[in-house]
Amino acid sequence: MAKEVVLLDFWPSMFGVRVRIVLTNKGIKYEYLKEDLRNKSFLLLQMNPVHKKIPVLIHNGKPVCVSSIIMQYIYEVWHDKAHLHPSDPYQRAQDRKVLQSTCKQEVISRQSQVSITGFVFTDT
Repeated sequence: MAKEVVLLDFWPSMFGVRVRIVLTNKGIKYEYLKEDLRNKSFLLLQMNPVHKKIPVLIHNGKPVCVSSIIMQYIYEVWHDKAHLHPSDPYQRAQDRKVLQSTCKQEVISRQSQVSITGFVFTDT
């Protein structure tokens, strides 16, 4: 099964961490391939030729890019595995509200880093 699922990632990437948390919580076995972002692998360039960014989930040879899309893909493909959200639609909406608020705070934090230092380290 691990050979069916491969994650191209760089360990400090917050976007990759989100994907790894979902894979782990769902109990999905996967192969982790660490990327050197200064010297991107042929596999990364082949699987994400447009943006050349991590994370990339490769499932049965097919790439899925962008962490939010990868997480949605995981939920849809492995829907029978552990559920990470409540079954009640209202409770799911509340979960999304918290997640959205957290993401906005993260963006604001990164923007303030840019305004203070003039640059910000990204996962690209």
